[in-house]
Amino acid sequence: MIISKQSIAYHLTPLGWHIGNEKRNDAPHLYRPAPDDQVLSLVYKIVTLKNGQKYEFAEEVWRSNDLSLVIRLLGRFGPLPPRR
Repeated sequence: MIISKQSIAYHLTPLGWHIGNEKRNDAPHLYRPAPDDQVLSLVYKIVTLKNGQKYEFAEEVWRSNDLSLVIRLLGRFGPLPPRR
């Protein structure tokens, strides 16, 4: 049984990772628009089960057609944003 679900969207831009929409348990959904210069968008999810097991994973939800730019920026800023 799931006791906690959280998700945070992250957008990779030429200036680095930017935080997008956030949903933390029963808190109101926090909306942040994606930057116009995004090249990759991920949703980072954290699910905690009743038995204490925690699962953390990132799901890619959008990628630019400019693959060389995506690869270059991933090399510069890392494949996942810094954890908050």
